[in-house]
Amino acid sequence: MDEPVQFEQGACLIRQGEVEHHAFIIESGSVKVTLKDGDQEQILGIAGIGEVIGELALFDDSPRSASVVAIEPTLARRVTRENLSDLLLSDPEACQPILRTILDRLRTCNIMLLAAQQTRDLVKTTRVRLTFEPLTNEAVIVCPRKAVIELDIVPNEGTTQIVIQGLQKNFKVGVESFLPHMQR
Repeated sequence: MDEPVQFEQGACLIRQGEVEHHAFIIESGSVKVTLKDGDQEQILGIAGIGEVIGELALFDDSPRSASVVAIEPTLARRVTRENLSDLLLSDPEACQPILRTILDRLRTCNIMLLAAQQTRDLVKTTRVRLTFEPLTNEAVIVCPRKAVIELDIVPNEGTTQIVIQGLQKNFKVGVESFLPHMQR
């Protein structure tokens, strides 16, 4: 591995979109990992002492998916593909932090994918509850007690339209929408 490199606050260790073949192990300080999309910048995370950043560049030639900027003075050790190859042969244990980082990120991605799928499934259906509460004697004849109608609306599978005509005069009408799988 190379000698540690000192980065001042605000210095860029890794730039999104560039193709490089090294990673860094943070020895002191901390960095933020950001993703830029047009004018928007999203902070993906903060990395500190002992953490590895930019590890995918050790294995492929794809452009960097995010930028990494020092948020305070930071000392980081650069690891190149050549360093990694040498370490794998001479001291496989020294590669454990890099491999552990890759596996942790893979697990995190799997959890995030599952959460995204569950959220997508959750919002597929919206339930609308209509309540009709009789307010007049005429309404009680038609409906002697409060009536509740629930409709499930599934986006992209058609439109549900509810037309209430003349009921406001004789009924108190309440409308509520909610996700059926969530507690109210």
